[in-house]
Amino acid sequence: VTMKYDEQLFTSGLPKFLFVVRGAKLYDVRKDTTAGGSGAHRWGTWSTYEWTDNPVVVHYNWRRGVEVEGLPLCGMSTPAASLPAAKWISAANACDELISLKAGGAEKRYRCSGVVATSADHRSVITDFVTAMAGQEIDSGGVIWPQPGIARAPVSPAITDGDLMATGEVEIVPRMPRGDLVNAVFGTFHDPLQSYEAVALPPRISPDDRAADGGSEMTEHYALDYVTSPSQGQRVLEIMRRRERYQRRVQTTLRSRFAGLEAGDWVTWTSSRYGFDAALFEVMSANLQSDLTVRVSLREVATSIYAWTTATDELDPAAPAPVGTGASTFDAVQSLAVANVEIDGGGAATRPGLRATWSAITDRTVVSVRIQFRRVGDLVSFERTVDDPASGQHTWVDGVQGDTVYEIRALLVTSPPRSVTWTGWATTTVESAQQVV
Repeated sequence: VTMKYDEQLFTSGLPKFLFVVRGAKLYDVRKDTTAGGSGAHRWGTWSTYEWTDNPVVVHYNWRRGVEVEGLPLCGMSTPAASLPAAKWISAANACDELISLKAGGAEKRYRCSGVVATSADHRSVITDFVTAMAGQEIDSGGVIWPQPGIARAPVSPAITDGDLMATGEVEIVPRMPRGDLVNAVFGTFHDPLQSYEAVALPPRISPDDRAADGGSEMTEHYALDYVTSPSQGQRVLEIMRRRERYQRRVQTTLRSRFAGLEAGDWVTWTSSRYGFDAALFEVMSANLQSDLTVRVSLREVATSIYAWTTATDELDPAAPAPVGTGASTFDAVQSLAVANVEIDGGGAATRPGLRATWSAITDRTVVSVRIQFRRVGDLVSFERTVDDPASGQHTWVDGVQGDTVYEIRALLVTSPPRSVTWTGWATTTVESAQQVV
């Protein structure tokens, strides 16, 4: 900067300057024909590099190390062999996908802009890179790649009860501790219209989730240091919020056909034993044992975490509004029905019973179902508690008489407690009796 000094103009001293620049030119493996891409980029040949705001490309260069005229400046020294090109290319392309804006037009799904101190520790820098794309960095035995915040297809095969090792414990955590719950998310981004100062994004607050958590607001704050788009910032915060609403965690040991599982994979699990109906999980870790079985740690996910409907999900910063629940939350039993049955006690002996059915409940905050039953016309009811809401059915004989028409109703029991409602009365007919083995 060249200035001509004028003591009358500069009465407060030298003026301050703000420079808006395009930063370092970087290597893009997608543009290197010799590395699995297509183009003239070559690692180590700075003249082939180009400016980019793709967070995966920036992340890749930091991992391998940034040089200026052949001299190391910042970053790490991760070898290219540890950074599989196909995974980095796929992740970078996902970041470049266009997302519609409420104001019209579109923007790239995820971008990354900012100033990185060369003295910053690598962990915090990489955390900021992956946070800008609502993602994570996967390190699988020294093989490293990023996963941006997008829905992924589950790998094959799906897990069934037959894949569980009899000698391996199954540890299921249906709900996270109360201190780990999140129902309101706040964050900041760096606004180009306000000299790139940190500016608050519209808060993502769900009254439904707050009610499900017992009425307390449980907050999380994210400083999106490398995000300069308010709409991108909103998408990142919403993914963070929804992700925390899926609480189920599982650790178990699978047979050897799952030896190829790796961290970051999505997998489905159907289990009559545990009430999973094509439940979707993300592999947090997969450790191959000496007998080729796999000890896995899983967390529940859903494609809806990453869904984005511009018209309803993008909030007006001048008039923020509440958002919907981050995950399915039930307030009543759905599709309740009941039938008279006969329980085969062996030989010619049978006992009259009732079988209640309902839509399987996947909400992990529902811990049981209360069922009241009575003969039609009676005012006094009997009650039973079902501790497996996901099973979608319950059969009992206690207090049931034959050739009698009954009616039942049901109520959810939740933890933390929240407002729930009884169903209407569902009625049997004695003609509906059937043999149950």
